[in-house]
Amino acid sequence: MQLDVIAPPGGVMTDEVGAITGELTLAASEDTASVKVQYKDAAEWYTVSPESMDWVKQQLEGH
Repeated sequence: MQLDVIAPPGGVMTDEVGAITGELTLAASEDTASVKVQYKDAAEWYTVSPESMDWVKQQLEGH
């Protein structure tokens, strides 16, 4: 599943580059155990850090 979102205040924390902000795309496995994020329309994907998973799961469940 992929979903375009606007990052929350403070951004979405990633393992690779820290917080990213702005227009983002989330990509989740079927069970949401694995979630990646990218700047919308960018090529690079990053792993969502545990501290941002609650917000990410709320976004995915709402769609």
